[in-house]
Order: sequence, then C-alpha cells, then structure tokens
Amino acid sequence: DGVTELSALLPAEGAALVKTVLDSLAAGKSSGETRTLDQRRADCFVDVFARSSLPEQHGHRPAIQVTVAASTLLGCDERPAELDGYGPITAQTARRIAADRTGTWRRILTDPTTSQVLEFGRKTYRPPQNLTDHVIARDKTCVFPHCRRPARHCELDHGDPWCTGGHTDADALHPLCTRHHHARHNAGWTVTRHPDGSYHWTSPTGHTHVVHPPDDS
Repeated sequence: DGVTELSALLPAEGAALVKTVLDSLAAGKSSGETRTLDQRRADCFVDVFARSSLPEQHGHRPAIQVTVAASTLLGCDERPAELDGYGPITAQTARRIAADRTGTWRRILTDPTTSQVLEFGRKTYRPPQNLTDHVIARDKTCVFPHCRRPARHCELDHGDPWCTGGHTDADALHPLCTRHHHARHNAGWTVTRHPDGSYHWTSPTGHTHVVHPPDDS
C-alpha cells in the first residue's frame, strides 16, 4: 500500500519534545488545506529529516534510492519500481519521486543481452564514482550470505585482489559490510561472482553458500 510504520522507544522527555515540535510545525493551516492534523504531523515529521545535513557516504549525501525503468518514467508501462530498504512501489509513486527537483538522477545503461556496464581494467584501484554508484544500485545489500546491510553503508571489495592482478570493473566489485569484508580477507572465505549476478561463497570449512541477485521484477 506504499506506507510503512516507524516507531521509537524514547525517554519520556524526548518523546514530549518530538511531539511538541511536530504539533508546532503542523499547527499552521493555509487556506484551502485539506489534510487532517495527523496527516500534517506525518508530513512535518518527514520534512524534519529531509532538511537534515548529513556526512557523505561513497561520495554522496545519504539518500533514499529508487530504481525504476526509463520506460516507466516515460509512462510507457506501469512496472513497479524498487525502493531500497522497503520493496516494490507503484509506478505512480516512482514518477512522483522522480519529479522532485531536489532529487539526483543517476543513469545506468546496460547491454540488454549481456548486462555488461562498465570496464576500468587496471587503470585504477579506487572505483570511479559512476562505477561505485552502479555496484551499489545493482547489489543493493552486502552480498555475504544472509547479510542485509544496505550496500550504501558497505565497502566495495575486489573479487580478485587488485594487488595480484585483479581489475576494477563492475564484475570484479561487490559490496561487503565492514565485518564481512574482514571475514573475507582474514578468515578464509572465498567468493566468485557468476554471469547471472549470483555469488558463490565457500567458507573456511568448505561449506558453500549461494547468494542470488535481487529480484527487480
């Protein structure tokens, strides 16, 4: 239904402060206003966080991420979009978000047959910004088995170590949270990325795990 619930267990004085601020922000009612007081409180609650100044991560100010097909934005179809950390949202909602002038567009073009996107070979160890953006958008979360930490809060790992000949390209990079990045390099875990986007992990004991790519359908 495109909505979700967020709750917090706070000290009494903290909860009172939050409610006082929301009540004050929502009190103003312009001519022709049709929203209820609770609806205005909800909108003000979101607006408080939208105005916050945050440190950058992977070269960007932290933000919500919506993945949507160009055909959907153009109104050619009604395919659902994907809201990172939530799940599918309607095409109408995606188009409304895309129309927000404060948003940032990142175009990712892929070959419809091979899905090949970017290639930077041995020219650089640190992935350029557009490659970083692509890997984060593609994998969405840490790709270690059963870990769901958002990719935007992870580190980018080279499947084949760059210092031993590995390349810096989309196929070689994947997001790992700090804990599992250390486990991969210091605890004996190995990983292979397959052409279908899945990751084949082998533990130090020889057990195998397969992490499948996100379902964007």
